[in-house]
Amino acid sequence: MNYYEMNLNLIRENKPYLYEQMQKKADLNSKDLEDIYTTDTKDGKKALIIRKDNKEYRLNSTYYPEREAKQWVEQYEIKNMNTVILMFGLGNGIFSRELIKKKKESDVLVIYEPSIEIFYYILQNFDITDILENAIIIVEELNETKLNSILLELLDVKNISSQIWCIHPKYNEAYKKNLQKFMKSVKDINNHEIVLINTQKNFGTRYITNILYNLRYLKNSNLVTDYAELLNTEVPAIVVAAGPSLGSNIEDLKRAKGKSYVFVVDRILDYILDQGVEPDFIVTVDPIKPVEYFTKRTDLSIPLICKLESNWEVLEQHKGRKIISSCDYYIAKMYSELGQSPIAIDTGNSVATVAFSTCMMLGFKKIILVGQDLAYDGELTHAGGIAEKASTGEIYVEGVDGNQVKSRWDWYTFLRWFQDRITENPKLEVIDAKEKGAKIKGTINMSLSDAVNKYCTTQVDIRLFDTLDYTFDSSQIEEVKTYLEKQYNELDVLKKKLEKAIDICNKQIKEYGKKYQVSNMARKNDKKLLSINKYIKDSSIYLLLDYYTSAKSTNQLTKMYQFTDNEKSDIITTYKSSKDIYSVTIEAIDFVKPLMKETLENV
Repeated sequence: MNYYEMNLNLIRENKPYLYEQMQKKADLNSKDLEDIYTTDTKDGKKALIIRKDNKEYRLNSTYYPEREAKQWVEQYEIKNMNTVILMFGLGNGIFSRELIKKKKESDVLVIYEPSIEIFYYILQNFDITDILENAIIIVEELNETKLNSILLELLDVKNISSQIWCIHPKYNEAYKKNLQKFMKSVKDINNHEIVLINTQKNFGTRYITNILYNLRYLKNSNLVTDYAELLNTEVPAIVVAAGPSLGSNIEDLKRAKGKSYVFVVDRILDYILDQGVEPDFIVTVDPIKPVEYFTKRTDLSIPLICKLESNWEVLEQHKGRKIISSCDYYIAKMYSELGQSPIAIDTGNSVATVAFSTCMMLGFKKIILVGQDLAYDGELTHAGGIAEKASTGEIYVEGVDGNQVKSRWDWYTFLRWFQDRITENPKLEVIDAKEKGAKIKGTINMSLSDAVNKYCTTQVDIRLFDTLDYTFDSSQIEEVKTYLEKQYNELDVLKKKLEKAIDICNKQIKEYGKKYQVSNMARKNDKKLLSINKYIKDSSIYLLLDYYTSAKSTNQLTKMYQFTDNEKSDIITTYKSSKDIYSVTIEAIDFVKPLMKETLENV
């Protein structure tokens, strides 16, 4: 078996998406190099040399490449747990191999290779199976769209500040523009993750309040997947956002009614209704969405797509059927334990992206975006002549007309999200029905009038929706109540466990503070803590408490994953941070218990 077969076999087994993309791009048309070859080194290894833009770049020492790589990796300190290491450039694997040797098992190495040509050359001429087994490989033009989702999954409050960036020697010269693009992508992802962390910090208690209040709607609710059999996914789904361009599309939306499925975001609902357009679905997700930004109407019964974390006041104002679009943590566990299949979609952190993801999950083949401007119209931010003060900084992006248009950082995040989802789903046809605003790459830009004429040609019957059975029937609602009663009783048991854990931490801080060797008692205490931690982790109700705990313990969580050269000091810091987190979790129980009691009275 040659190098290429060995490497490809491992990719097929361990990296199915990368393998799939390689099969699709079997013919290598991308040629960014004038030449690529290897030369023998003094120590019997191979050095990689490329020629690009009339310049020669030696990517390894032609004397002792392994020694060079060992010296290079010394500049990076990998002390903390769960460190994410981002490396630009794979080369022939010698440098990344030294990073793999240095990193801990809990750390993750992500290698971004900007040249598909170098990647294929390495597969054919080097054994890099050890690297393919121990690193995530992102190759430009193959699976680069996965970078966002991978990093968003890897980064969190515990490790976002400890990530390490490194550049393969000479790649910063040979691939300067690619490096800038890569660094910008990573910075955007970091900014996005920081927003998520801050949101969690700000809304932790609100999530709990919303969930426990909204559980009363389970008896008259559906999972969004319940609708899959009732929808004709051959006709378009129209996602109506609140951008300024919406105003010019009202008449065409009226024409589309009954020949498409219209999903409208909460912010623009009253404006749409006032214009005589009644959507088929409303979408809301914001945990603190002001009711006045939803509707002033008191008899609204259009089906509402929401999360149980959505603002309870909005769900209370709405009088119709609730449709659960996505289940996070606690809710997913509850549905699963009650015999239902929970839903998880890529929410994208805006109500319009949730609507789009919902349409994708339901299997629509065509999605028409209306009012998805993601840019200012003069000073206007929303339809109806609204000029909202920006909460984030301004940025200029490419417009649909090819010129630069003024946008905002939060809108730019949504723009990237749309582009990534469209790239990942090449069979999905997305029409962006606006004449100005930010360009969403991968969409077909046309007027809504033309889109309606072309695609909205088949009648649909939404009356079927009224006949749909709720997810939980009356007998199953009793099971829900029994499930919640058990969790309510579990709170007292959990509180005693946490108090015991705090007592053990105090003893451990005292023990490890002594100058002499750690005692057998300290080791026994560690086992007791491990047992308590496992009990907490396995407890379903902790998934609800964790909204509160994570929000209030950001600093402590960060400290627990950061280490110095003083091992004893690190251990003591860990116990102190653990004690603080246990204390905050007890606060969470005290916060949740009265709310849970009220919930039991209303489910």
